[in-house]
Amino acid sequence: MPENFELLPETVDETWPGIPMIMDGWPQSGGLWDPTTKQGLWNLHALYLLARTNYLKQRVESVEANIANLDITGDIDTRINQLIDGAPAALDTLNELAVAIGDNDNELAALVAQIAGKLGVTETAANADKLSGQHGSYYRDASNLNAGTVPDARLPARLGPYAQLITDWDDISECGGFKGYNAANSPGTDWWLGTAVAHDDKWITVTAHQFTGDSSADTKAMRREKNGGVWGAWYPLVTSEAEVTALTAPHGQLMAWARWNGMNGVTINASSNVSSIVRVAAGIYDVRFATELPNSNYMALAGARHDNDSNSTACFAAARLFTTSSFRVIVTNDRDGSKEDAGVINIGVFG
Repeated sequence: MPENFELLPETVDETWPGIPMIMDGWPQSGGLWDPTTKQGLWNLHALYLLARTNYLKQRVESVEANIANLDITGDIDTRINQLIDGAPAALDTLNELAVAIGDNDNELAALVAQIAGKLGVTETAANADKLSGQHGSYYRDASNLNAGTVPDARLPARLGPYAQLITDWDDISECGGFKGYNAANSPGTDWWLGTAVAHDDKWITVTAHQFTGDSSADTKAMRREKNGGVWGAWYPLVTSEAEVTALTAPHGQLMAWARWNGMNGVTINASSNVSSIVRVAAGIYDVRFATELPNSNYMALAGARHDNDSNSTACFAAARLFTTSSFRVIVTNDRDGSKEDAGVINIGVFG
């Protein structure tokens, strides 16, 4: 075996395809080996393989040397120090950092103030105990917000700029404004608009009105309550002067009365809610009310006789031409039915 490989090519890679494996068998050349002259029997292919092996050995030793020179622990420490902004050895563990933070309350206060400035609030952000495991965007402490600073989109529909549309008035459980068109459990058909005031979800008062069909004479205002979790029936509210007047007008009561002498003009002996009595012609009188009646659906009774003597001839008196401000009385003679004045005429108006 030669002691050196000077005869082998330096660029072994170029001859690699020509180097056979040992199991392929190699032809020999030359005679017996003479160590002195370095001649004799030798195997050229074996020398090639030996040179290749020596080359690879040098490369492996180089890799081992490079690995041995790596400072893995030092590199990791360097990166950690960079992460915590070049922290000294006294702050390179979590425990040391925790102690340092606890000893620097002033620095923390300054940090919180800076964060609050970014949030637009005063040391107020998401409270972890109110998040229930959700992301911080699900909660905002609005304790220091002023009126008008909350966008409409952030408000629930029932508190928005317009009433919340509902399909069932029984679904109301919180304060707010609501509207429904032919909704279930509505006080009536068509559109209804209302508000709800809730003590809690079991005690609620709802007031609504049919805003598309109301008037001063009929405001169509209704109310209902939920007491102890049970909704009651709707009942009407009186909210306008016209409605109050209609309710307070007498019904089935004496609304006006009068007694007068119709001979030689008209002399009113006594009256109530009668402003004047005008003789239109013989036996014809117009009775005018002091206060106009709410409608003309009233009843007027009339009676007459010639004078106050109990033996005087009776007359027939009838009421006609009913209006809210007056009606007419006609007096006729019982003997021939002619119209004539009478000395005693009485009327009573009921409604």
